[in-house]
Amino acid sequence: MNKWTLKSLAAVAVGLLAFAGQVKAAVSYSYVTDQTNYTASAGTPVTVKLYLLETLTGGSASVINADGGLLGFGVQANRTTGNALISSYAGNDVDFPTFPNPKPTVPAGGVTNYKFSQAISASAATGVNTGTGANPLPNSVYLGNLTVTAGSQTSTFQVLPYDNAGGNSLTNTSFYDLDFNRANAPIFTGASSNPTTFTVSVPEPTFAGIAMVLGAAGSMIRRRRQA
Repeated sequence: MNKWTLKSLAAVAVGLLAFAGQVKAAVSYSYVTDQTNYTASAGTPVTVKLYLLETLTGGSASVINADGGLLGFGVQANRTTGNALISSYAGNDVDFPTFPNPKPTVPAGGVTNYKFSQAISASAATGVNTGTGANPLPNSVYLGNLTVTAGSQTSTFQVLPYDNAGGNSLTNTSFYDLDFNRANAPIFTGASSNPTTFTVSVPEPTFAGIAMVLGAAGSMIRRRRQA
């Protein structure tokens, strides 16, 4: 094997290592909520804040900020277990005011799955949160709030891209689709590869509550006997 072949192999090896380093250093995206579990009595509403989270590894820089911010997003919440219902949605109309118009409303009584998308105005762009302000989750873009009404049992919801066939979350200048994996620079893992969940739990009856129920039942039995 001559020296030129050795050099060529070495160059390929360096290239593969560099590519592996890029993959490790790539950005990843996921739709997340401000909590992973919410607790509420049956019939009680809870507010679920939604974000597009940008996770940076290996010294990577923000793709969203480097490309002029986020143009728009599309996300869905889908109930997989339980009987809680999505009863309303309030979008981040400050940063994403223009689409759709009018914005979709949740039918009366609530739904088990809800999809929504919004976009910025022509003159605006929104970057990732720095960890301050009203919606301070770092390295994320605030999307809006879901209101979920707790059911009689613990419920689980998946948070996913709006459409797995075509992404709706695009950066402002180059229209990078953040819902799907990208192998070319800038390398990132899309939100469709990183599904997340949140639960709405119903509190278990406390000992005091059980004792009160048993005591009331005992009183009723005694009154009936006395009658």
